[in-house]
Amino acid sequence: MVGAGGVGKTAIATRILTGKYLETKMTVGLNIQSWIMTDSETGQTYKTATFDLGGQTRFKFLHRSMVSGSHVMLLVFDVSRYESLIELEDWSDIIFNDDGPACLLVGNKLDLGLSFAEDEVKARAEELNIPYILLSAKTGENFDQFQSILIERIRNGMSRKK
Repeated sequence: MVGAGGVGKTAIATRILTGKYLETKMTVGLNIQSWIMTDSETGQTYKTATFDLGGQTRFKFLHRSMVSGSHVMLLVFDVSRYESLIELEDWSDIIFNDDGPACLLVGNKLDLGLSFAEDEVKARAEELNIPYILLSAKTGENFDQFQSILIERIRNGMSRKK
């Protein structure tokens, strides 16, 4: 997961892992969590690991090595802070190449309300040629749909890396 500091990457990882929202502090450096996901369509299980990278500039040196070899990348932004969507451009040279992972644009903190039109998100997703979803790690809104899309992206990412 990549994105600016404070967009809720850790909250998303925690909800995936536990099914609950837990109040957390901003990640310093790197937070790694792992779990098993089951594809309800195929019955296939995937052992997954989340590399939750601190979004602050001082941690950028970690990013390229953590992204290398990833099958899926979540580009996370805060729907109440437009600049966090714009800041995702900082990742394009690392992520969007022929060997890059399958990506998903994730707008978090939907419980706070959108501070800009969803059309902005849709346009950014189309520009990047990736799907997007708006959700709330806090309330769980759209989380079932998110997990279905995530499984599909894992499937796609695994097949691209073979």
